Amino acid sequence: MPRLFSAVELPDDVADYLAGFKLHLPGTRWIEPGDYHLTVRFFGDISEGIARELCEMLSESESGSTAAIRLERIDVFGDREPRALVAVGSADATLTNLAAKHERAARLLGLKPEKRKFTPHVTLARFRNVEAKLVAKGMRKLGLFEPQNFTVQHFGLFSSRASVGGGPYIREEQFRI
Repeated sequence: MPRLFSAVELPDDVADYLAGFKLHLPGTRWIEPGDYHLTVRFFGDISEGIARELCEMLSESESGSTAAIRLERIDVFGDREPRALVAVGSADATLTNLAAKHERAARLLGLKPEKRKFTPHVTLARFRNVEAKLVAKGMRKLGLFEPQNFTVQHFGLFSSRASVGGGPYIREEQFRI
């Protein structure tokens, strides 16, 4: 069973910029800059048949549009128990609509609904048993973040290892937004 998600790849210059924001904390697993992406929808472990149907649905939803993305700040997901260091952004209506289309496709295929609201972000690192106060102290040492703006015309369907995330990721298909 493949573990699949749809995502937007980052331009190299944006990935290189994000790679400069590192907290030196034990229990931190860094994502390789080549694996940075902005997840549109995580589909999870699905059968080969569902994966083929999903590919068909995603290709049928191609619009030929361009999405504008703005990464605005470095933040942490998980307050009392930090889970991840992320670059949080905003997206235009095109990317938000794309996420809604992928959610509808998932539900039509019988996959569990996504409970969380779509929040455009790029995961830079995952924390394991790192105290919130240490993360907060490390965040204060990070330099000023300059917003990163870019546009995309494609998204990919990616597979990952069945693990705790973090790559390597393989782009299985690419589609126009």
